[in-house]
Amino acid sequence: MISRRVKKTRDEFGVKVLNTFYDLDSGTMFCLVDAPDKYAVERHHSKFGINCDWITPIKMTSEYNGSDQQASE
Repeated sequence: MISRRVKKTRDEFGVKVLNTFYDLDSGTMFCLVDAPDKYAVERHHSKFGINCDWITPIKMTSEYNGSDQQASE
């Protein structure tokens, strides 16, 4: 599994890419984005020629700060 942060700013659809995950074995990509709605996510991916098989809204339990380090307990 490859994980990489892509972008730190919002695009013209209001989408901010937080992280992407690509499974080399299956050729599957998963994107974690902050977006106003699913239509913004669809438009964002469409501009790159990517069709989303599914979009699952999630609620964050805390604000993502962009750090790869876990908070101390």
